[in-house]
Amino acid sequence: MKRTKILRYPADRWPLSYTFMVLAVQLGLFFGVENLWILALCVILFQPVQAVKNFAGHLTWTIALGQRYPKVYRRLKIMTAVSLATLSVLIYLDPAKAMIVFVGPMLLAIFNVARLGYVQYAGLDLDDHFGASRNIESRLYNLVTFNSGYHTAHHVKPGLHWSRLPEFHRQLRDRIPAELR
Repeated sequence: MKRTKILRYPADRWPLSYTFMVLAVQLGLFFGVENLWILALCVILFQPVQAVKNFAGHLTWTIALGQRYPKVYRRLKIMTAVSLATLSVLIYLDPAKAMIVFVGPMLLAIFNVARLGYVQYAGLDLDDHFGASRNIESRLYNLVTFNSGYHTAHHVKPGLHWSRLPEFHRQLRDRIPAELR
């Protein structure tokens, strides 16, 4: 029997740990805080930078990609079903808390991803990979966003694992206009 690796890249331990940490805090708030005002304040103070990806904005692309990679797409559908079932149970248990702790932050994260997408592309020539997006080279920003600041590197080589984007960005840096770095 062939054993399947859960993580293909060791660097994925950090985002997986981050995701479980966010979930643990959210579940702790959901089950441990009774006062809705205190709950809302805790959620606002703990709002993660990017806890979820912009599912709505990438839906068409995800389905098209899923047709090319049915095994991965099947896994995505299973994870989505499990997530929605869990969220449904939490909404059933306490709708107000579920909206404050889970649904609200998800919507804010989706809005933030859309805002960041606009900021990275607005007014640029989208026909040129090197001039099509703004990059953010801050180590802190890239730590909490899993290297999404290396946007040009991502566009030049979209299949490159996120942990390898900084090195690839360094190779491309001189070809990126200074005002976009």
